Amino acid sequence: MGSREEVGKQLAKCTDLAGRHARTRLHCLGDGATWIAEQVESQFGSDANFLIDFYHLTQYLAGAAQCIQADNPIKWLDAQKKLILGGHIDDVFQSLQDHINTKGQEHEGCPAQKCFNYMDKRRKYLNYKWALDAELPIGSGEIESGIRSVIQSRLKLPGAWWLAENANSMLALKTVRANGFWEQYWGHQKSGGQEFSAHGYVTLLFTPEIVTLLNGMKLLNELESTDPEAWNSWLESVNKTLNKYRKF
Repeated sequence: MGSREEVGKQLAKCTDLAGRHARTRLHCLGDGATWIAEQVESQFGSDANFLIDFYHLTQYLAGAAQCIQADNPIKWLDAQKKLILGGHIDDVFQSLQDHINTKGQEHEGCPAQKCFNYMDKRRKYLNYKWALDAELPIGSGEIESGIRSVIQSRLKLPGAWWLAENANSMLALKTVRANGFWEQYWGHQKSGGQEFSAHGYVTLLFTPEIVTLLNGMKLLNELESTDPEAWNSWLESVNKTLNKYRKF
């Protein structure tokens, strides 16, 4: 969470911790949000390439297929996917453009037009053949699955909502656990530390009230409790001290 610039800086920090050096080349994947590619370019320049997640692109192509070849959209879609993966992206643009030209201005908002516009603004992020030849991934599904299992599993609880600063703290804590630094963090807390850095992955500053919340979470985790009644009982017991930080 935070601004786009902050996300870019965190991305650069993570690559540094992973061992990036002057000769490192980075292969980056993401959806079509332009700010993601902009941050990759801003932080890494020519040392990185950015590729739009292939599945995300095919969603636009699937919409265009319904308009271009309504009687057999799967056939058209599969043909375009093969062209793209084979490095013939210009042929795909031509197919879209031919359809747009036949429909004229009255059909300007059709899915084929939207697909063409989307791809045209992101031409330099569609070099899938290069990635495949280099045995690099063209999809971001593995990371997106991690978002569900690491982030959403903790923050998207039924009936809960977060203040931004507390969501950041809880997300940082969940990241500590996912990265294997859980015991190291609590050992630091027991020694009286107020700030913790897991090899630079995360830095947390907690008020006494938030530490109370985290200690409660630690107890539940140690017990491996998945009992909703126990969870709700614990929440009620600390809610008076935490109501200015998190509201349910």
